[in-house]
Amino acid sequence: MQNQANSPEKIDAILKPHMQALRQGLAQMQTPAHVEQALLARFAQQHRPLPWFKRIGDMYWQWASAVAVAVLVMSVSVQTSRLGHPMWMPSSVETVAVREDIPFIALGSGEEIAMQENMRIVQAEVPHTMLASMGISVGADQVGGSSTAEMLYGANDQPLAVRFVPSSSK
Repeated sequence: MQNQANSPEKIDAILKPHMQALRQGLAQMQTPAHVEQALLARFAQQHRPLPWFKRIGDMYWQWASAVAVAVLVMSVSVQTSRLGHPMWMPSSVETVAVREDIPFIALGSGEEIAMQENMRIVQAEVPHTMLASMGISVGADQVGGSSTAEMLYGANDQPLAVRFVPSSSK
């Protein structure tokens, strides 16, 4: 058998009639409807929903984690706005409108950003579909559009921070 089947085409040719016979034999067999109902009932019996007092505990942790993320984002934005050092200004102020009212969101540590000597701001249009794929909520009416994002790059061309510019500020 090994001498005959040394290529995938030969193996397929040998197995094809056997696989067809197996498919035909299995096509005639059907599981009775009461078996599916019995399986679903047994699953429901073994995996009952949690009582209301246990679900409240789960919701508590979900709310606590959401609040922790919100506090983290707010503290990063406050710290970023406090780092209003002159080196944060772009090298060519004429080509880039400075928006001091919109803070950057640091992608790394603030100390790393503060140590950079030469930084530049790069502006790009980001499709809303890409934002949705990253988990950022996008309204159904805005899915086909795009938003303006500004990235702060360091001297080594590593992204340091990002901010989204509203349509009215462009």
